[in-house]
Amino acid sequence: MSDSRPEIASELATEQQKQKAMKRLDNIAWALDSVVPLPGGFRLGLDGLIGLVPVVGDGITALLSSYVIGEGVRNGAPKSVILKMLANLLVDTVIGAIPFFGDVFDVVNRSNYKNVNLLRGYLDKPVEVKRASRLWVAMVVVGVISIIVASLWAFFSILTWLVGLF
Repeated sequence: MSDSRPEIASELATEQQKQKAMKRLDNIAWALDSVVPLPGGFRLGLDGLIGLVPVVGDGITALLSSYVIGEGVRNGAPKSVILKMLANLLVDTVIGAIPFFGDVFDVVNRSNYKNVNLLRGYLDKPVEVKRASRLWVAMVVVGVISIIVASLWAFFSILTWLVGLF
């Protein structure tokens, strides 16, 4: 009969490591998304402040935010969860790069909190979060394909109309 104490100790160590990682990620998300209090109950993070620097600011904050995604990979999050985290970061980076509007968006979007909570949800309920993330990825793929098909249809409709003029 084998002794399961080493397995239990290993599971406890892994659980403690995950708790430390989540605490670290909570601190990073707080710093990037809400470290500076603003009037009216709003908060501004380093993401919004660094993002004020034209051209390179949003790139720098994207690199800082990618640490959260790296922790997701290290903690075994599935591809669908990582893709959703990457989409959150991409939206934050692309819209954040738009002058003025992007700076306001950075105050309200809080993509780092979203990604940390997505990872926390996966670690707490892996089956449910994996299923929801797969559904989200499938919906995005269907949406992108629909946009491509609609664009092609519009293009060929306009082309047919133009050819009919001659």
